[in-house]
This record gives sequence, structure tokens and C-alpha cells, in this order.
Amino acid sequence: MKLPPLASLRCFVVASKSENFSAAADSLCVTPSAVSHQIKMLEKMLQRPLFVRVQHRMELRPRAGSMPRSWRRYFSIWPM
Repeated sequence: MKLPPLASLRCFVVASKSENFSAAADSLCVTPSAVSHQIKMLEKMLQRPLFVRVQHRMELRPRAGSMPRSWRRYFSIWPM
């Protein structure tokens, strides 16, 4: 399996913390659309949805919830 782009993983980690693509975009200094595109790319590569929309926020799907914990340590050198 091909490794996902680091930008997609970083967007996923930040979005999973904030549960909001706009807040994640602000943290990463990109547009909400850019975060959405990165998440869609990651979902396509993993062949599964990672978030579900609940009212005005995004919640991680149960199987996606374990991924940020394992990936966060790789991004600890970057402020998010």
C-alpha cells in the first residue's frame, strides 16, 4: 500500500482534535476547502470514510478514532 501524503495526515490529526474543518484550517493556515480536499484524498486512499457530520461539527468514525493517537506523535515537532 502506498503511504498517504504527510499533508493529508497532518490535516487529519488537526481536524480530529478540533472536530471542525474551519478550525483545523485556521490552525494550519490554509482554507477549509484545502482541509476538506486533503481529508477526501486520505479517505480515498484508505478506502473508508473517516468523519461523519453531526450538526455543526465533524466526528470521527469509530474505526478512525484510533488513528490520530498513533499518528499524533509523528507530528509533535510541529505546532498545531
